[in-house]
Amino acid sequence: MKRKYLIMIIFLSILVSSIFVFERTRIEKNYRNYDIVADYGDFSSMAMDRQEDLGTYFRELKENGINTVAISEESINSIENEFDSNLTSKVIGSELILEGKPEEIAFIKENLNSTLKEKREVRDISATKIALGMKHTDLLNLRQAASKDFEKITDRTSKGSALEFIGLGFDAKKIKIVKDAGLKVILRPNFDPRYQDGQSAMERFFKTIDQFGLEKSYVIFSGKAVYGAKEDTNETLDKFAEELNKRDMFIGLVEAPNQRGHLDLAGGNALVMRPDVKMARVFSTWDFIQREYDYKIPGHQEGEEIANVYFRAVSERNLASVYVRAFIKDKQVISDPAAYGKVFKSLETRLDRLGFKNADIRPMAEWEVNQKLKAPIAIGIVAAGVLLVSIIFAPGLVVEGVLLILGIILALFFYGLGKKLAFADTFFNLLGIVIFPSLALCFVLSAYNKYRADGIVHRTFESYGKGLGILLCSVLICFIGALMEVSLLSGTNHLMEMVIFRGVKISQILPIIISLFIFGAFVGFDRERVSDSPRFSIKEALSVMDKKIAFWHVCLGVLVMIGLFLFLLRSGNTNVKPSTIELLFRNKMEHIMPVRPRTKAIFIGYPALVSLIYIALKKKSEIFVIFLTLMASIGQANLVNTFSHIRTPFIISLLRISGEYVVGILVSIIWILFIELIGMLYNKYIKNEKA
Repeated sequence: MKRKYLIMIIFLSILVSSIFVFERTRIEKNYRNYDIVADYGDFSSMAMDRQEDLGTYFRELKENGINTVAISEESINSIENEFDSNLTSKVIGSELILEGKPEEIAFIKENLNSTLKEKREVRDISATKIALGMKHTDLLNLRQAASKDFEKITDRTSKGSALEFIGLGFDAKKIKIVKDAGLKVILRPNFDPRYQDGQSAMERFFKTIDQFGLEKSYVIFSGKAVYGAKEDTNETLDKFAEELNKRDMFIGLVEAPNQRGHLDLAGGNALVMRPDVKMARVFSTWDFIQREYDYKIPGHQEGEEIANVYFRAVSERNLASVYVRAFIKDKQVISDPAAYGKVFKSLETRLDRLGFKNADIRPMAEWEVNQKLKAPIAIGIVAAGVLLVSIIFAPGLVVEGVLLILGIILALFFYGLGKKLAFADTFFNLLGIVIFPSLALCFVLSAYNKYRADGIVHRTFESYGKGLGILLCSVLICFIGALMEVSLLSGTNHLMEMVIFRGVKISQILPIIISLFIFGAFVGFDRERVSDSPRFSIKEALSVMDKKIAFWHVCLGVLVMIGLFLFLLRSGNTNVKPSTIELLFRNKMEHIMPVRPRTKAIFIGYPALVSLIYIALKKKSEIFVIFLTLMASIGQANLVNTFSHIRTPFIISLLRISGEYVVGILVSIIWILFIELIGMLYNKYIKNEKA
């Protein structure tokens, strides 16, 4: 009863967190549309490969699920690389010599100098040939590998010009072809602040938007900077934001290949962090994904894995736009629109089950968080921490009171005064996602002690049922930590991954370490009877060093440690590729269930917890308790870790942990059968030999 005040503080913080959760779910509900966007360059090239009319080919793409086509801004280099272009470029002395069709030369003459900070001299040689005067800063060294018999011999360098890569505006013919095919168009500006004037380039961009009626769309920059980047004032950025809002447009941020944050875009953060600029996240079909059309595993030879990748991007990472590049199989481009249609149809069917719609995307609504409301949540986490310390170490009311007061002062300093808010969010969130899984484990081991000491050997089905009940209660305790986490890491910038929580790994490791202290407090190291007052004893823990340990104990311990190492190695986005069997299992679960449960929860964490309660009720196999405790801590940490991926919609994370509980119920049966088998073998071959 002396800790009742701590529980009351935690309860109040839960009530406050519900405000954040309600607001987040409301915002995420309006961010459920997604767009399928084809790259004009890739797909126009495919049409030529098939010797089809561009308009006809794009209409076929529309019939097979493509909604939108992205058209990049032209440059001398992009025109030169087009199949039907005659344009050639060569640097001779201090001039860039261009030769091509009259319309190509005219387009370059009209548009090059219109946005340059320093104009370049244009010398007419003929209607099909001009010379552009270069500055020394325009000079580029182009490196090309020289090889023989597929073996690189050396690198060959030649002169090039930065002018070849400057944005020249958009090709009106391309826009017309796409619009006539009934597809939407988004433009991809190419802006270089080293050479171009932001105001002029921006005005030319919006002139094209207005000319072709492309309002109410979004912008994905193909260059490495936004208009106004690297300028001394925010005048251009302000004007760009104003013009976007006037046309009901927003920015598309391209997710980085490692799925952490977005591609670097000079001036991008300054632009999208403004409350008046709206944004959506864009998934790009990177080159390594293009090659996954044939994934080299059974049932994944016709784009199934690409559909899986797109599904996870939209449903789990708040990516509203899927940017499609050419699919590749056996080093050959897949140009058949029906092949793309099969992928998009599968994607649409699966996303529809979760409430995502293939329709005009809406930007994420701006969510400005009241930081002062975070103070009660932080205080609730402090109270939970004091409760955990009091359970494990029992330091006394004075120490507990001092810890609570210090924590309250810190929470009020950070959130009440608005000081170091980013640090405060990370600090208190990390505390919360470590403390609540640890409290859940305390509850589990408290129940273990209670059942172990009741002197009754319970029936198998009853033991299994009580194990499931304890598992559910532990999940609910962990879920409190998840609510705190969702509240602290709230706001548009977190949901759009402009701000990333960096404590995921340590939040997985610490609960496992703390579980040893919890085990020491409740079960003890070689403790003969159940203690009425759990408390960790350093002396008792050190006494283990003097005990004789059997060889098979060591082997079992090593196996568990290897398992934990693999668990940490496989957590998050790593280069460790799962086995074929695991991939097939994961993908099957993804199709059967609304959201795929995590294997570490359903195969390790949850069954270990149920088994822990089971052996307490059945009064057997107590040698496994410490190992089961470690494994159960993985399941507790997994739950809050699921919500650490703030970009994942709240309802998706909720569906995931619900599915984990359901599947964990079934897998626990297998664990219990295995424990019964091990117990039988132990009694037959080890215990009897000792007797």
